[in-house]
Amino acid sequence: MRSHIKKLFLSIIIGFLVIMMSNVVAYAVEIAFWHTGSQDEADAIGSVAEEFTQKTGIKVKVQVFSWQESRTKFLTAIAARVTPDIGTMGSTWPTFFGLKGGMIDLTKEFPKETKKIVDSTFPGAVSEYKGQIYGLRYDMTTLLMYVRLDIFNELGLSVPATWEDLTALIPKLKAADKDLVIGWGNKEWLGAYPFIWQAGGSPYNADGTKSTLTSPEALQGLKFFTDLYTKYGMPYAVLDAFTGFVTGDTPIIIDGDWIGPTLLSQAPEITGTWVVCMLPKGPVSHGGLIGGRNMGIFTASKHKKEAMQFLAYLTSAKAQKKIFDTIMEKAGGVMLSPNIKAWNILGLERNYARILKAQLEASKSPRFVIGGDESYQYLNDALNEIILKGDDFNKAVKKADDKTNKQMKLAREELR
Repeated sequence: MRSHIKKLFLSIIIGFLVIMMSNVVAYAVEIAFWHTGSQDEADAIGSVAEEFTQKTGIKVKVQVFSWQESRTKFLTAIAARVTPDIGTMGSTWPTFFGLKGGMIDLTKEFPKETKKIVDSTFPGAVSEYKGQIYGLRYDMTTLLMYVRLDIFNELGLSVPATWEDLTALIPKLKAADKDLVIGWGNKEWLGAYPFIWQAGGSPYNADGTKSTLTSPEALQGLKFFTDLYTKYGMPYAVLDAFTGFVTGDTPIIIDGDWIGPTLLSQAPEITGTWVVCMLPKGPVSHGGLIGGRNMGIFTASKHKKEAMQFLAYLTSAKAQKKIFDTIMEKAGGVMLSPNIKAWNILGLERNYARILKAQLEASKSPRFVIGGDESYQYLNDALNEIILKGDDFNKAVKKADDKTNKQMKLAREELR
């Protein structure tokens, strides 16, 4: 009898220890998360991580790096195989790192989880390369048009809806000593790409092996963009679009989505005098650019399953809402969620959210192509040669096209 009781007691103790040890093991897992951006953003991720830890027992340690140092940090870590488990980064970086063996193909290792996240993401923000997905969208930014209605009404001007409206407007602005200004993307590929897409063009061919900057559609978009400067006199100096909008010197600007919330918080005196609009429609669409960051799991991670759990949690509507609220409260900024379902619960002003969502639905991220990131400078050089130096448009674009093709070919050979 005593022997039976001892055995029963021993079984209970062993069972209790097994339960306790399983909890210890769960809490012993710590995911390293490297974030590219600001400390406020890292703190917001940390607040979501705390909830995740309470639910799963998996800890998350968030470390932040600036944009200037981030890419080098990741490349060095991949080479040394001492990477974090997860990283947020430029939208094209995960695919580049993945092709170098540094990040996992999420569609291969976590097909169900990845599909669920992708299905809830704005289509234009999904980064896919030949059926592979190395990075899931963390956040988004996009270009919008802002108009000072009070000044437009005083001058008898209408909000431009098309390319033709825009070019007809600029001389009238000039006559009143006013200007149109492009803030984000001034004289750069970031500003030019939307016009290529609006004309129905693309910077690259379908399989991403060739530059198509000299296609009729791309040329039409680039010509319109450069004509804004060379023919219509849009300022090409680096200007503070925000300040000019507040003072009224530039009562119409094309700039990032963050301008809206910044105006509300930093320029309340003009609240009610301005509206946000979609980009003027080109021959084909209102196409715009989606910027922002992607995030993925590194090949060297020893906690891939737990990392995927956190990615799924972080991209949920609830977590995205918490990040949105935290950043808004701490920094007065906005983190646009890539999760379409989250937009029903984000605290965005209704009309602003409606226009912003419509623009995002008409926009897309720059595609990853091998050698693409290294080739942006060639288009930038061409734009500056045309706008600042008055060089021949077709010759400058052709030179950029040739250099891009050479760079892409070289990059493909280096990856073999």
